[in-house]
Amino acid sequence: MSTAITNSAIATPRVFALEPSKNHALANAPKFGQVIYLFQNESRPSIWDAEYEQEALLELEKNEFDSEQDYILIAGCMAANFAFATAIVREYEECKALIFDMKTKSYRERWLGFL
Repeated sequence: MSTAITNSAIATPRVFALEPSKNHALANAPKFGQVIYLFQNESRPSIWDAEYEQEALLELEKNEFDSEQDYILIAGCMAANFAFATAIVREYEECKALIFDMKTKSYRERWLGFL
């Protein structure tokens, strides 16, 4: 009798960030998984454009985002990250996030979702 192992069972978590940030270092974020930027340098749509959330979710889908295993990184423009996190929770109901802790100077894991 053989036991099959699915990709999700052996997959390494990934850390999804909207875009590289000039003002925020990654600190310990890579310890949680490979950092993947959804947009490069000014390539993301404006958060005020109707397609912003759709394009961010499409990029996650292209990268086979797993809301139970992967993380979103909250770094950079807080308004953009808030809209991004809200869209993810609406789509997936909950997700794991990395939020910077100023006291420890490192990212900490948090769950985002509806109560």
